[in-house]
Amino acid sequence: MDGTTLATLDMDALLCYVEGEPTGYTYLCYFTTKPLAEQMGDDWNDAPHWWNAGRPYADEPHTIYALAVAGARFPDGYWSVDDCNEGRAPWLVDGHSWDDATERRIYGGITLRDFVTKCQEYGWTVYWPVAAAEEAA
Repeated sequence: MDGTTLATLDMDALLCYVEGEPTGYTYLCYFTTKPLAEQMGDDWNDAPHWWNAGRPYADEPHTIYALAVAGARFPDGYWSVDDCNEGRAPWLVDGHSWDDATERRIYGGITLRDFVTKCQEYGWTVYWPVAAAEEAA
């Protein structure tokens, strides 16, 4: 690990990418300190994102953080990273469909602070560092 601790994270970093399998249970969530509209990654305009897209590019002086979350799901549908980051689809939901998810949705651009708060409210587990998620799986 690079010495970053939960206390040193920029809690205003924005959710820009979620990595995982469509039928998974644990996902890696990437946050950027760059303005969301300026953050890029490979094939972020291609759908579905879980098949086509790559992790966010790290450009200094900006930082990318990765946290893992368990208990959430990708919503049904074939969405690109751009779709999720522009609010056309949520990144994560509580059930398989938007109807099942009621109000339990996570959209791109949510701050790390609000992400952790919402995950706790929803009963999802957030792991930091990411290695903790691998141990819990």
